[in-house]
Amino acid sequence: MARCPFCDAELGPGEDPAGCLTCQGRSLRTNPDWAVAMLEEVSGPIAVWDVRRLLGQAGKHVGPGSLQVWLSADYRTCWAGPSIYGLYRHGLLPGVRDMGSAAVVYLAAADSVLTQDEIYFVLRHVGYRDQSTSMYLALRRMADFGLIDYGYEGWTWAGKPLAPIVGLEDFPDEVDAVFQRAVAQVSMALEERERRLD
Repeated sequence: MARCPFCDAELGPGEDPAGCLTCQGRSLRTNPDWAVAMLEEVSGPIAVWDVRRLLGQAGKHVGPGSLQVWLSADYRTCWAGPSIYGLYRHGLLPGVRDMGSAAVVYLAAADSVLTQDEIYFVLRHVGYRDQSTSMYLALRRMADFGLIDYGYEGWTWAGKPLAPIVGLEDFPDEVDAVFQRAVAQVSMALEERERRLD
């Protein structure tokens, strides 16, 4: 995975390894480029309506439906919850577009049994936003797909390949980098959870 040579931000697999759009000073020709440039300027994932507000401040007025489509389809952006997007530099997984898929990756990274509460805490700590009530349904859906297993003590990864989940089948090197970062994120999140519980 590359880092921006100008600002040292982590660049996702869909981003230009030459650097951020804003750092390169490139002319923003497409609406998706404008949206990504707005996400480069914020410190974490934000809601679609916030992206739209920032675009409006930059003199670029777009419809909310169109913006939602651009963000959801652009490989540079990372989903962080319903109508919430960010970039790889914000700690999010590339290619993932639902909470269940994100949970699978972090369960694989944990390489141990996690309770639903632990999984939810990890996802929140990383930057994902969703209702806690929808977590069980997301996990059950992934179990129905055979990607995770449920036992008396909690949930575990079923050992299936991660590349199709994160949408990086053609980029094995990037999958490993994404996974190694997820391992570190899980470790930090669970340590923080223990600290808070103590």
